[in-house]
Amino acid sequence: SASASYFPHYKDGVLTIPRVDTSMHLGQYQDVKLQFTEQGGWVLLDYKAVGEDISLAYIDSVNVVQTNSVPIQVFLEVEGSLPNECFDIGQVNQRLDANQFNVVVSAIFSAPEGTLCNQALVPFKKVIPLDVYGLQAGTYTYYANGITGFFKLAVDNTLPTTTVAQ
Repeated sequence: SASASYFPHYKDGVLTIPRVDTSMHLGQYQDVKLQFTEQGGWVLLDYKAVGEDISLAYIDSVNVVQTNSVPIQVFLEVEGSLPNECFDIGQVNQRLDANQFNVVVSAIFSAPEGTLCNQALVPFKKVIPLDVYGLQAGTYTYYANGITGFFKLAVDNTLPTTTVAQ
């Protein structure tokens, strides 16, 4: 994550949650900050929302890279463009729904306020490891910012079992 850790954290009465999903949108809200009150409740201090403060990175292509060793690792090699040099890749989130990996690559405005930005696309390349350990053999699809594809796991993806001699 470009702006926060991957896990919620609590410090000085403020709970920061890196990502909040909705049923329809992965990572819809990011960097959510809640203040604990003396009355035992929570007050929303701040958040960023996809479509308001955060945009989706434009993806041109996705290449699946799969290892041959067990357990198998699967990576999405993503290439695309950011709107200009004032943007960086933000959070990259994934969720497995049934046999489909939904992947969202965010783009965040990272330049100081008032910075003039050239209106030229900036290419990027990002390797995203998919969380495939423990999955059963089968065909899995991915959906990454509008690009879809699939990969197959020929065997159940767990560590090989070994017998210990007594």
